[in-house]
Amino acid sequence: MNLLECSIPERLIQDFRLKNISFQLEAGYIMSVIGENGAGKTTLLKALMGGLELTNNQEVMIGGNSMIHNSRAAKQQMAFVLHQCPFPMQLTIRDNIRLFAPLYEKWDAQIFERWRTRFGLDEKMPLRKLSKGQQMKFQLAFALSYEASVYFMDEPSANLDVEFRMEFYQILRELVADGTKSVVYVTQLVEELDGLADYVLWLEEGRQLLFLDMEELQERFGIVSGRQQSIDAIPKNLLVGKRCGEHHQEAMIDEWQGKLMLPLQRRRARVEEIMFYFAENPKAMFYCLVTHNEKKPEAKMWGGSV
Repeated sequence: MNLLECSIPERLIQDFRLKNISFQLEAGYIMSVIGENGAGKTTLLKALMGGLELTNNQEVMIGGNSMIHNSRAAKQQMAFVLHQCPFPMQLTIRDNIRLFAPLYEKWDAQIFERWRTRFGLDEKMPLRKLSKGQQMKFQLAFALSYEASVYFMDEPSANLDVEFRMEFYQILRELVADGTKSVVYVTQLVEELDGLADYVLWLEEGRQLLFLDMEELQERFGIVSGRQQSIDAIPKNLLVGKRCGEHHQEAMIDEWQGKLMLPLQRRRARVEEIMFYFAENPKAMFYCLVTHNEKKPEAKMWGGSV
């Protein structure tokens, strides 16, 4: 079952344009939205959450409810943890709960109290006196205290200490484990995606470059290392890019283009490495995009047009 569906062929927001956004997210999965600063990650999240007016040729569906035609039902199905806390900062935790909890039909005060206690939050404390990390914990406690289907996270781990960050990742994994919920996770820390994200949505200047599951992404691209002579002998149709220093030589290859028959060590490419090599060689990205369906027709579709 798809919990989140999005189709935005084009949407102009002031001087920024979202373009060719099209994906579906099934229940039970975590999707990460990645891209450089200014790529449109937060703008897309705003559109998904109903913060941008959509026209008839654009659609966002949450839990089967249209954000255009039934936004109230759609918003009952979503929860959020945002980089900038959206709750009134001058109010205490208790007063914020009194003000906003009644807006959610399936709010559970006992669940909130359990999370508040677990996170060590003082209900009498105004939000403005909490640290950024504590504000994130309050948002998370609130989001987990009613029956949402899709959880939107905008750089939620940026202000968390390392110990709680690990606990936070575990909470997200447990959240989707029963197969009834999904998470959309916007992050600049692409290194945290390994072992967390199931799907990757990659944006560049407002345009969707790809929507692919992490396993396929890492199966397709590999990092090889070895002698300079072997690196230089990699066939051009396999080579995405290479980095050669005095003491280390490596390259990223596209293994859907053929099998590499050279004495090189191989490992899976990490997401940040894939982004680095494509940034260094945009032509290689274009080639991988246009050959995707030819080489792997059963894979998830690459988004947008090139």
